[in-house]
Amino acid sequence: MSERSGLYFATSGIRGKTNINITPEFALKVGTAFSSWVFSHYNLEPIIDRPTVYIGFDNRRFSKRLADIIIAEVTAAGIDVITFTEPIPTPLLLHSIVNNKSNGGIMVTGSHLPAEDNGIIAFDNIGNYYKGWMRLQEPILVPWENLV
Repeated sequence: MSERSGLYFATSGIRGKTNINITPEFALKVGTAFSSWVFSHYNLEPIIDRPTVYIGFDNRRFSKRLADIIIAEVTAAGIDVITFTEPIPTPLLLHSIVNNKSNGGIMVTGSHLPAEDNGIIAFDNIGNYYKGWMRLQEPILVPWENLV
């Protein structure tokens, strides 16, 4: 592949240059879109239902920061997030999603990409890569008092 610019969707997730394409603002949008996908995919009602997802990150320099932004946005939407305090491999995230019967998860990982790149991968409740969730435009907002 020739030199690429901008975001691109790979066979497993979204890839791009860290802090150029995969920015904190983009991570916020990922959190919003993923939250909308979780509620609509599982026919859940915000405020009434409290789905659970796992969010992990690898040891790249900005992965944890991006994961923290996604976690904040997903939590603000009314979804319970289980995360890790240290970097993890993607298979551990998949194992956690499936064995704990969560509604899905997100892994922030550059995997085998060049050092200046990073990626975000979304998974459904059985550990399949999910594509298409970024197409959702309508955010689901949960009133502050219902987050407690």
